[in-house]
Amino acid sequence: MKDPEVSAAAGDMEQLERAYIDASTRVPVLLFYTSAIAWLIVGTILAMTVSFGLHWPDLFGGISFLTWGRLRPAHMNMMVYGWASMAGMGTAVWLMARLCRTTLRFPLLLAAGGAFWNLGVLIGVGAILLGDSTGFQWLEFPRYVAVILFVAYTLMASWAVLMFRHRRGDQIYITQWFLLGAFLWFPWLYAAGQLMLFVVPVQGVLQSAITWWYANNLLDVCAFFKLDRNDANGGRSVPGVDDHGEHRRDDLDDDSCGNYRVESSSDHAGIFPVDALQPDAALHGLRRHVLHGL
Repeated sequence: MKDPEVSAAAGDMEQLERAYIDASTRVPVLLFYTSAIAWLIVGTILAMTVSFGLHWPDLFGGISFLTWGRLRPAHMNMMVYGWASMAGMGTAVWLMARLCRTTLRFPLLLAAGGAFWNLGVLIGVGAILLGDSTGFQWLEFPRYVAVILFVAYTLMASWAVLMFRHRRGDQIYITQWFLLGAFLWFPWLYAAGQLMLFVVPVQGVLQSAITWWYANNLLDVCAFFKLDRNDANGGRSVPGVDDHGEHRRDDLDDDSCGNYRVESSSDHAGIFPVDALQPDAALHGLRRHVLHGL
């Protein structure tokens, strides 16, 4: 049996630790979310303009940058690389700090990456509206914008790796693997798409295949950034996380409500309920929802 006073003191220390971590991430998270909301508002305005153009085809007929062939890809890229990416990064910053159980480190590296990313998206959307588009879905940004985005994402991915390197404790949470995977998979996907379509371009129907491959995997990366804990399937623990029952409560018999739960080692950071995540169910549920919306 654990001493109630010791347990209470440990709980207070954990709450204080989480408060310090949250305070250290407040500014960068708000910056990422603010930029995401700004891109969402502008993207929604572009979407409304595209809708008006469908109902009244001659409404913007004399304005080149308001035609369907420019507004539609500008809107899509703004929503994917502006809103979704910045919202995902803001969430990832908080999650990485909480799961690594350390205050935010290397904030300038993170801020520089976010600034360059927003600059790249702004230049890319402007280039699409001016007619400088590649014509490949979700890869419409010209090559000089791709360089800016790649540099920006390299800075943000480097920050994630450094945060993981300076984590406290030996416990590695399953959510961290998803986050690190998303941080490292996107630059590989983007670089591979740019290489096979523009640097050493494939020919014929392979171009459509590469475009589909990139777009399909981009949805998976977005899903990894936005795994929803509410999609957990039945609250079962993740296989291999606590197979030996090392993290069960010692006072199960004292639970008057009979509603005890396994304290899984996958949630020492206190982010999720004690019920472990079901990553596959969450991933496929979110991905199915995104595909259905498209």
